[in-house]
Amino acid sequence: MSARWLNDSFAWEYGQTIFAFITDHCLNESHAAILEGNLEIKMSSARLSYSHVNHFTIAFKKKFGYPPARAAD
Repeated sequence: MSARWLNDSFAWEYGQTIFAFITDHCLNESHAAILEGNLEIKMSSARLSYSHVNHFTIAFKKKFGYPPARAAD
């Protein structure tokens, strides 16, 4: 099975690519941890392998509509 076939089949079944699915799940987990006060934004960014905190902040804001610092308050 090719990577393309796997990704296309996954997208057909779940409505998003494998990468988008994983990213969405990880952002949801980070959001919950930040809300609970269990994880700093910088640590959350590192756990998700973002090279810079600002990349994480942009992805977070795109998904939730507000930056992670606002969720931490």
